[in-house]
Amino acid sequence: LKKFPNAAAMLLRSLLEQTLKYDLKAKNEWKTVINKHKGKDPGLKDLISHYRSNLGILLPNHDLQRNFNAVFKNPGTKDSLDLITHHTNITSATPEMLKSLAKAGLFAFLQALLN
Repeated sequence: LKKFPNAAAMLLRSLLEQTLKYDLKAKNEWKTVINKHKGKDPGLKDLISHYRSNLGILLPNHDLQRNFNAVFKNPGTKDSLDLITHHTNITSATPEMLKSLAKAGLFAFLQALLN
């Protein structure tokens, strides 16, 4: 984390996207998402939007809903991870930024979905 914060941010973004896909597949929602995007693999923005639109159905647990809202109510989380991943010359991750994302609820949200 201290030596390679950009690599950690890229891995975190990938983990987030793949966890959402995994959860949608486990809940038999993946075909709905794919059909909505005309058979194309949706991006992270689309996945987050699908969760936001179906929050009570996909995340019936209130703690999960709170963690989701804490992390994704503000688009800054996704946007920051996108900038670091797709535009490495614009900004860089810091260990403090990554720790604050984890403490804001991202770690708990991912852990709950994977369990």
